[in-house]
Amino acid sequence: MPSPHSEPDWHASCSLYLALLVRSLERSALPAMHFKCERHALRIEMTPAEKRRAFTLIELLVVIAIVAILVALLLPAVQQAREAARRTQCRNNLKQIGLALHNYHDAHNCFPAYNFMYSNWPVYEKHCGWVTNLLPYLDQKPLYTSYNFNKSYYEPENRTAIMTKLTVMECPSTPNGVGMISGSPSFDAIGISLNPNAAAMSADYAGSNGFVNPVISPTISADKFLRSGFFQRTGYPLPVNPIRNITDGTSNTVAVWESAGRDRVLLFGQNWSGQTVYAEHNAWAGGNAFFCYGWNRDGTKYGPYAINATNLTAQPYSFHTGGAQFLLADGSVKFLSENMNTASFYALLTIGAGEVVDNF
Repeated sequence: MPSPHSEPDWHASCSLYLALLVRSLERSALPAMHFKCERHALRIEMTPAEKRRAFTLIELLVVIAIVAILVALLLPAVQQAREAARRTQCRNNLKQIGLALHNYHDAHNCFPAYNFMYSNWPVYEKHCGWVTNLLPYLDQKPLYTSYNFNKSYYEPENRTAIMTKLTVMECPSTPNGVGMISGSPSFDAIGISLNPNAAAMSADYAGSNGFVNPVISPTISADKFLRSGFFQRTGYPLPVNPIRNITDGTSNTVAVWESAGRDRVLLFGQNWSGQTVYAEHNAWAGGNAFFCYGWNRDGTKYGPYAINATNLTAQPYSFHTGGAQFLLADGSVKFLSENMNTASFYALLTIGAGEVVDNF
């Protein structure tokens, strides 16, 4: 027989449970519902449609405009961050090359020549560039071992080796990276018709031979010893350089500079038609070094523009905004402005001319 107090107790329990359920539902993500707890029942009422407010077209357009403005503001910052990362990687490449140069010097008591000429110059040279000699110090010992040093780089025996891409010789800011250079590899190869259609991989870094600009610096330009730079050819005009020959100071002498995009020729950022891309000057396996000239806007030599004017014949050229990166003989890397005084820049390219070097 049920207790006389059982029904009121049941009502009290039911009311308590319903109250807890209502509170739980009200805290849930159901904004379009209202809950009412009545005796023995829970009633759910939908909010009338006219009470729910949506975005108007104008509000939506305003939101889209704000998002577009934020994207426009953020995009340059993202691009700058990416370029900063690419420039850092480029800097690290040059530092690795600098370390390899000094490790080579420790082993051979001199820096490598940019062209080793073994016999019968100028009728026939057995070309071997400075990068090839650094391969063991650039973690490329298997490639170094595969190279036939009894033959020039452009002869068939070295065809596979010289087509190899070297990541350390590629600036990440170069559009499409390094590329294959097809056609005549060098002047003497043309003269003796030796494998004139060799293909070789380009490089984004080149060695400094010094400078020649009789307009801006006639005295030094006329003297083959004073104008000489970090890299020499064996036998002419000077032997290879030990560090003691750099009397201007290793911290004041450029060893390697950026010379990017050399699977084609560029002049002030535009393709320069009618120019020949020689592997001798532009492939890592070639000599890959030259004098800095200075250029005029019309493409003639001996002008005031030395940095980022052209990449023809391994001139200083980069895809970084405002200048290029340079490896000094002490292993440090500097970013030099393309608007730097040309005479001051030339002072950094000689090893013993005794010029006064401005702050840079």
